[in-house]
Amino acid sequence: MYPLILMTATAMGACFGSVLNVAVTRIPADRSMWWPPSACQTCGAAIRWYDNVPVFAWLALRGRCRDCGAVIPAFHPVVELFGAVLAWLIVQRFIPSVASLDAQHVAAAIGYYLFCWLLTVAALVDLRSRIIPELSSLYAIPVGFGVCAGLQWLGYDGWLAVGWQGSVLGALFGGGLLGTLSVVWRFVLGREGLGWGDVRLVTMIGAFVGPLPGLWLVLLLASVLGVIGGIAVTLLARGSVYLPFGPSLSLAAMTYVLYGDVLARWLLPGWR
Repeated sequence: MYPLILMTATAMGACFGSVLNVAVTRIPADRSMWWPPSACQTCGAAIRWYDNVPVFAWLALRGRCRDCGAVIPAFHPVVELFGAVLAWLIVQRFIPSVASLDAQHVAAAIGYYLFCWLLTVAALVDLRSRIIPELSSLYAIPVGFGVCAGLQWLGYDGWLAVGWQGSVLGALFGGGLLGTLSVVWRFVLGREGLGWGDVRLVTMIGAFVGPLPGLWLVLLLASVLGVIGGIAVTLLARGSVYLPFGPSLSLAAMTYVLYGDVLARWLLPGWR
């Protein structure tokens, strides 16, 4: 029974990975995610439904358009595969057994998969277009409030049970701290050090994970990842390269969703 649950979640995750591809491609261009239907970016031919099966269709077509033979970037199946793996990890984290297949745990898995999906949109769009879309930051803040309030109403008592009060405090703490830092940075140095897209993203993250230990650990981990990523990219490029902060924040927040209780016990002795 449990393997079937994992397989179903993984397949659904791959489908959401396919939607993620659409979001990452169309949001920066300010295009609708829903219309027109997916088409080849080279010849414009509509993609048939059987050529839209995540990962397998790309493999069957050998990475090329059925109509014109143009190369379909490997980015697309990789993102679909990421969506599948993420769903598998989320279900293992929030629904570890058939005994936990109840409304509270299923709702937690769905809510925090949505959170990680939004984080992935933010990270990939920031990497490709140097912007963090408001869809996955500003407009997602009320979603965080709703998820946390809904889980509280259902009686979810897992380690990530933030509650609506913690959700609001997390958003206020994240937005206030990073917003103040951005203003001070610009006033003191005369240039922007932290973009408002990052501020909105941190506010959204706070709405899902709460202020302590959630947002504190996310910011700590994101800072470490940012430094490591910056050094690695600089060495590979053999020169100074701008690396956006959104991907580090997103990866840190997803890591917290999956392993935050372990990190908290390691870094904060005495935490429950």
